[in-house]
Amino acid sequence: MKPSKSWLFLFVPIAVGILGSLSNAVVCVVNHGQMPVLAVAGVALDKLQDWNHVIMSAHTHLNFLADWMVHNGGISSLGDLLIDASQDLTVPSILAWLGLTAQSFKKS
Repeated sequence: MKPSKSWLFLFVPIAVGILGSLSNAVVCVVNHGQMPVLAVAGVALDKLQDWNHVIMSAHTHLNFLADWMVHNGGISSLGDLLIDASQDLTVPSILAWLGLTAQSFKKS
């Protein structure tokens, strides 16, 4: 019997989530524990700046991975979008894996 690659259905959402988390962690580490956030028109600066966020500037690092995309009424980073994608893919991936696993048991 040919080995199944259905484990990829479980691996992909986990890998995407880990990649998003690592991306956010790297940005925070190189910016002394704070995530740079882009100041967007209409959002008060005091709402953007707290203990774990700092306003994005020329002095912050890896700004392309920081919070700069307006998304779902807030400001998100690439890492946030990857984490969201991971969460959205988890249940369908588990269901696909269960279906393929049940099908392989049925064949054998």
